[in-house]
Order: sequence, then structure tokens, then C-alpha cells
Amino acid sequence: MLDMTIFNKRAIFMAFTIAFCVMLLKSGCAQHNNEAIQTRKNLEAHVNYLASDEMRGRKPGSPEIEQAAEYLASELKKAGVSPLGDDYRQYFNVITGVSTRKGNQYSVVAGRSAPTSFTLGENYIPIGLSANTGAAGKLFFVGYGISADDKNYDDYAGLDVKDAIVVMFRGFPRFGNDPHGPLASFAELHYKLINAREKGASGVILVDTQEMKDELIPLSPPEMSNVNGIAAIHAKREIIEPLFGGPAELKKAEQKILTDKSPASRRLSSWEARMNVALEIHQTGTANIIGIIPGTNPELQNETIIVGAHYDHIGMGGAGSRDDSGEPAIHNGADDNASGTAAVVEIGRLVAANPLPRPVLVMGFSAEEMGLLGSAYFVENPLVDLDNSVTMINLDMVGRMENRSVVINGTGTATEWPTMLDSLQSKYNFQITRNKDGFGPSDHSSFYSKKMPVLSMFTGLHDDYHRPEDDIEKINFGGLDSLTHFTYDIVKHIAMQQNKPTFVEAAEAPRARSSMSFRVRMGTVPDYNENPKGMRITGVKVGSPAEKAGLKGGDIITAFGDLEIKNIYDYTFALGKFAPGDVVLIKVIRDDKVVELSAELEAL
Repeated sequence: MLDMTIFNKRAIFMAFTIAFCVMLLKSGCAQHNNEAIQTRKNLEAHVNYLASDEMRGRKPGSPEIEQAAEYLASELKKAGVSPLGDDYRQYFNVITGVSTRKGNQYSVVAGRSAPTSFTLGENYIPIGLSANTGAAGKLFFVGYGISADDKNYDDYAGLDVKDAIVVMFRGFPRFGNDPHGPLASFAELHYKLINAREKGASGVILVDTQEMKDELIPLSPPEMSNVNGIAAIHAKREIIEPLFGGPAELKKAEQKILTDKSPASRRLSSWEARMNVALEIHQTGTANIIGIIPGTNPELQNETIIVGAHYDHIGMGGAGSRDDSGEPAIHNGADDNASGTAAVVEIGRLVAANPLPRPVLVMGFSAEEMGLLGSAYFVENPLVDLDNSVTMINLDMVGRMENRSVVINGTGTATEWPTMLDSLQSKYNFQITRNKDGFGPSDHSSFYSKKMPVLSMFTGLHDDYHRPEDDIEKINFGGLDSLTHFTYDIVKHIAMQQNKPTFVEAAEAPRARSSMSFRVRMGTVPDYNENPKGMRITGVKVGSPAEKAGLKGGDIITAFGDLEIKNIYDYTFALGKFAPGDVVLIKVIRDDKVVELSAELEAL
């Protein structure tokens, strides 16, 4: 006969056990739900702070980016992430301002008459791109200062402007009703100054067209460096009109170009000019914000996983802004890149709560918008063993996810990436567009140039890019939440593998033609920091003309064809002078020795 006492005891025990398990399960679910809610709240808080009007666009050198840096350091500390550098900061300098100093001068004279001098800041202003130099000589009108052989247009045709000063309109000629005509890509100031210099001119005077406001442009610093070897000023029409014989004649000169769709350049009678530009460039300190979560496996302490995003933006606009008004306005940069920065801080918190076998470094880069300067500085001055580091994962513009779509760049930089992404993609049901190339216009490029596997998350370009309309209310926080956890899962997966990812040099992805002034590609990756010897490159793209020619990361390009190269402006100008199939002699400095290479240029 069955012993009922034993049965009852067993039944009671089983019931208690089941109830206890259900309680644990509920507790685990509640903890998971609470964690998910916390992540969403944190992401919203970070983006709301970084992209608020009070941050005024987080431009490097501004008080507001210092506030943003303080906020990030504080949040990392709160999350349990340990500091690297000077209390989470790695300082470096960027160009943030320019001012006039004693010695600026502009005057004109006709024949034997007495010279007429003009007042700095009232009649004229130096251009921030100008070299600190003087010019004196005959005056020539050169239309818009454009030489476009493939468009059958050259404002310098038939003129000898050697040692002369040239007067040119700002912008480009709009033929007909097309607001973006065939010469639009030649409107940039650095192109006009270099073109004038290469034609032999010693000075440039820019003047507004009839449709412009005829106000002196604000003196602003060069984005990266100035244009060597030429003096340049912007003058009001009222002091340029006498050179043409009066206001009506200046208007006629402009109208003739637009009507005939051809240059109307000429010597400006007997006028001569003298000018001198004296500018002082100002640098300001900014900082990368860096924290680290040590790994749990002592044998893997040098195998760091780096997760980063840039936290700077373009401030009140100006250079880099796509705002049609041209007026100063707060560019909040909610998507670019408060979204990525928020995700990185949250990933740091999640890792700190549950440390992984390999160490994880989280960082916010400054001055990305100025040419990847923060990440470039870090890879040249690393605070961890970069040679043994495992990978770099970048998040840039990840706040506008639509239809679960994500672009991941760098998927060809490690042999393990495709399989890993396949396994994680099903969990999140993302529609992933994969780009194998490890180079690109964001901070992962700096690390890839050091032969490190990279991945860069991106949810797509939109019309608010670099406009004041990139605001908080347009962020898809649900999508940002999912992508943050997806990236966190990638970090965990890499951190727990027995072996490091295997680096692969990925072939360059096909790209659409980016500018009407370029017909060729080289495949070099420039270092945007100024170098006194020429233009330094950080790497070359696989299969590119640069790689085939033998160019290497670290080379300093000093000549491209018959053009001397001092900076990236010279280099981009030089590229615009050649056609596909041209063979160009390139001079570089490598290991303090001059090396000559030959490259056959390919179509863009």
C-alpha cells in the first residue's frame, strides 16, 4: 500500500520547488525588463543633453564642448568605467580662430596718380585661407577665377597674370535657371586661390556678385590649413567699381559672362595694387574622452576592444553646414552624433556591469567634423597597446533607423565578421547593408589605417544632415535602443572568442562620382593634420592606383605631376587637373628619403 505521508511530503516539496522557480523566472524577467527600460531612459537622457540648444552644436574649442566632455566623463564614472588619460581626457589642439595683426594693407593706384589706401574691416578684410604674404602688381579681372578644361571654360585663357593681382567674383556663373550649373563645383575658395597661384598670380581680390549682400565675409579660420604662396582679401563692390569705370561697368562685366556663357577677362586699364595680409591663427585645446573596463582574463589584458563615437558637431554652422540660409544657427547634431555617443556611453555601462574576458575601451572623439582629428591623434598617441588591440567599433549617425535598416561598414576587414553578423542578425531582424571597405568618412578609418579590423554602424543619410533641423524629436529611440544592444552583443561575442579576429585588407567599394571637378581617383587616405613637408597619408585603399603605384601609409606627398603639394588643398586641386589614364609622377618622403613613384589614374 502506498505511503500517503511520503506522497504528501513529495507533493509539497515539488509544489514549493515549482513556485520558487517561477518566482526566480519572474524576477529574472523583471530584471531584464527593468534593464531594457533603463537603457532606453539613458539613451534619451544622453541625446537630450548633448543635442540641446544649450550645447550650441558642441564645436571644438567652444565652452559648450567642454560641458559635453565633462558630462561624458561624469556619466562614465557613474557607470563604473575607469578613466584613461588625464581624468578621462586625452588633450590635443585644434585650429579654432584667426585674427588680424599689424601689417594688413590694401591700396590701388592708376598711372602717376597718388595711391588710394583702404580701411581694414570697413572696405576690405583678409580671407582666412590666405597666406601671410604680400603682393604688388598689375590688376586683371578674371571673372570667377575658374579653369575647367573639360567644361570648355577658362577665365584665365589668353592672359598672362604672372606676379599680378587678380579680381574675381565669389561663387560660380549660373548659366540659365540651373541653380547647380556645370561649374558649381569650382566655387570653393581654396580652389580659386590655388588656381590663381598656379596661373602665376601673387594676390587675389574677391568681390560679391550683384545678387549677394555685398557685406564683408567674417574672418574665419581655415578648416585645416591655409593656401600657401598667395595673398587674398575680400573687398566691397564700392572700392572695386572704380577699377571698371563705375558701378554700371562692373555689372556689365558680370552680365556679359552670364549672357555669353564664356569668360570676359581683361587687364583693368592702368590700375595697379599693393596688398599685404598678416593673420594670426589661434589654437585651442580639446579632448577625447576615454574610459576602460578591464578584462577578467589576465592573459588577454592587452587585447583591447575599442568602441567609439565622435561627440563634436559644427556649432553655429559656417564651414560644413548645409543650411540654405547661410545665417548662424544652432546645429544640434542629434543624429550626428549625439546618437552614437549616447550608445557608446550605454555600452560602457552594460560592460562595466558584467565585465568581459577582454578589456573594453569606450571613447568619445573630438574634432571628427574637422577631419577625424581626435581619432587620428589617438592612433598616433595611443593610451593602450594598439598593436595587440582586437578591433574598433564605431557608431556614427545611428539615430534615424527606418524599417529596421542598418548599414555596417568594414564587414570585409576580418574573416570572422560575416559569420558573426549572420548569427546576430536573426536575433534583431535587422535589414543589414554590408560594406566591406574599412576606410570611410568617420573615425573607424583612423584605426583601419593601423591594420585593425573595424566595424562602423550607420542608419543612413538624411536631408537634415549638417543642418539645424537635425534635432532630438527626429530620433528613433526604439531603433537606437536596438542598435545599442546589437553592438553590445557584438562586443560580447568578440570579447569571448578564443582567438582575435583575423585582419583583412578589404577592397574599396564602388562609389558614385562625388564632384563634377574630379574625374580620377587615387585611393589615398589623407591625414588632415598639417605637415610642414607636404601632405601625409595614413593609408591606401586595396586595388587603388595608389596601392599599385607603391604608396604606403605614412608617406608624405610633396609633388603630384608638376604641382607642388603642401597640404590637402593642393592635393585635391592637383587631382582635378588630370583625366583617367594619365600617368603621373609622384614624389613622397618616406623614412626621411625622397621616393619617386608613378601612378596611372583611374576613373572615379
